[in-house]
Amino acid sequence: MSTPPHALPPARAARSARAPGRPGRPAGRGLLPAPPATDAVRVQYYTGPVTKLEISYKPAKDPYDQILAGLFSLNKWNYDFNFIGGIKYKRWLAGFSWAGDIYGAGFRGEVLVSQSPDSTASNFSYQQYPQLNVSSDKPISSLALSGDYTFPNTFYIHTELLYNNIGVTSNTLLYQPEASSLGLLTAARWSIYQEFAYDITPLLRGTLFGIYNPNDKSYVIVPSLSYSIITNLDFYLVAFFFKGEPLTEYGDYGTTVYARIKFSF
Repeated sequence: MSTPPHALPPARAARSARAPGRPGRPAGRGLLPAPPATDAVRVQYYTGPVTKLEISYKPAKDPYDQILAGLFSLNKWNYDFNFIGGIKYKRWLAGFSWAGDIYGAGFRGEVLVSQSPDSTASNFSYQQYPQLNVSSDKPISSLALSGDYTFPNTFYIHTELLYNNIGVTSNTLLYQPEASSLGLLTAARWSIYQEFAYDITPLLRGTLFGIYNPNDKSYVIVPSLSYSIITNLDFYLVAFFFKGEPLTEYGDYGTTVYARIKFSF
C-alpha cells in the first residue's frame, strides 16, 4: 500500500467538517484549508441566461496526469442540472447532477460512471485486494442523494446517502487506500451521513455530524464549535469519536480532538 490506511478516514471526516464540494454540503468554517489551485485552462460559453458550456484542460508531462473535462449546465423546472464528461487518469468518465428543492427543503444528487482501470496499466493490486470488486470490463459507478433543510430558528438538518458499486462490505479499512487511488470517497458499499447544526448565538455555531457504514456497523461522530472571538479572529474546536470492530471502516482510530485559532488579515 502506498498510503498508510490509518491516515485516511480521519482526514476524510475532517474534510467533511470543513464542508467539501459534495451534493448538499453547506459551506462553513472547518479544520482544513482549501486545497491548492492547479494550473489549467478553462473556457466558458453562455448559450443563454441560465445555460452554459464549459471545457477545462489540465496539461501535464505524464499523460496519466492530464485531465480533460466538459460541463453543460442548465436550469429547468427550477432545478439546476449539470452534465459532465471527460478523461482523468487515462480513464473516461461521465456524470449527471441536479440541485433543487421540494417544499423548501434542498434536494440534490449526482451519478458518476467511470471506466474501470486496466489491471496491467495501473498500480491497483487485483490479487492482493480481490474483494474490491473491480474488473477491466465493468465500469465504476457511484450515486449520492442529499436532502437538507434550515428552520427559521437557524436549526439545520442534512441527510446524505452514498453508494458505489465496487464497494466492499467487510474489512473496509484494508481497501481504503486502493479506493482512494481510484478517486472514490470510500471503499464502503454504502455510507450514510447525518448532520445537525445550530447558531447558539450570532457568534457561536455548533455542529454535529456522523458517518455510518451500514455493512460493517462502524461509525464516526464529529461534534464541533466555531466561535468568532473578534473581527478576523476565529476559534474552532472539533472532536472525532470513532467506533467499530477491528478492520472496519472507522473501528481503529479511537478519539481525537483538534483546536484551531485563525487570524485573517
